[in-house]
Amino acid sequence: MLLSSIVGKRIFVGATPRGICTGVGISLKNFTVKYILCSNTVEPWRERVDFALPFSCMNSVDEVCIHTSKTRAVFPKTCAQIFLQKPVFTFDGMSLGNVTDVSFSLTNNGNFTADFVYTDKNETFSAGAIYAFLDAVILKKDRPYPLGQRIPAPILSRFGNNQTLVSKAVLQRAIQQNALIRFTLALPPFNRTLL
Repeated sequence: MLLSSIVGKRIFVGATPRGICTGVGISLKNFTVKYILCSNTVEPWRERVDFALPFSCMNSVDEVCIHTSKTRAVFPKTCAQIFLQKPVFTFDGMSLGNVTDVSFSLTNNGNFTADFVYTDKNETFSAGAIYAFLDAVILKKDRPYPLGQRIPAPILSRFGNNQTLVSKAVLQRAIQQNALIRFTLALPPFNRTLL
């Protein structure tokens, strides 16, 4: 499912219209979609939230509307409010364009989770890379080689044979062998004549 497939659609409870979907609220811990963000206005692209509904109350989505089972409005707590057309920046401040879509997938436990964010500059990044989603999307700082990740062969060939590389496996082996910190204390012999 894509965010653009639900944004701008009217929300109905039975035959009664209740508002229009403007975005969704996701948890930045596990990227689960928690809320449907709704507005009472008819402007679908306006980032206004008048009320929110639990995402679990959504029954079906068709070409025109979203059918929900209840109208119990909730206050979105501890979630990132995801809207379209937000600017995207790296942690260093480089612009990656504006959000054009967000893809969601259904997990085994029946929840939807955010997978990828797409921009108008043909950039795609994982939802796990989101650091903050407020007036703009800020991505986490890239780690060149996180601990435990394999180092690519072209990079590995740049190191000399006598240089030591520390990886997760090397650290685990050193801890198991109780050889994490090994040093010898070599002091010069005590010389009484210096006193």
